[in-house]
Amino acid sequence: MADEAFDIIRNVPILETQSAHFLKVLGAGSVATNVFLRRINNFALDMGWLPWPVLPKKQWPKIRFKEKRAVTALEHQAIVAAEKNRNLTLKREKLSLRG
Repeated sequence: MADEAFDIIRNVPILETQSAHFLKVLGAGSVATNVFLRRINNFALDMGWLPWPVLPKKQWPKIRFKEKRAVTALEHQAIVAAEKNRNLTLKREKLSLRG
């Protein structure tokens, strides 16, 4: 895991990990950090490495995704203008015409 937020718990033994550690990681990380930390916690529980959850389900912060949006016409033109590979430029142009 290359996420720097995990540096907080990287060297902490599993059984010594506390909910405060998880909350610090979650505060320093992103949505992906939240998702992967949940997966790690659930995996450790399923494998029997933890006798109980480090952070109970109801105490996990809610996952908040950013608003999704499409690429604007100006952004598309900037991408096409910066592209050096002519084949990719043509593919992107073809896709933009499809909508």
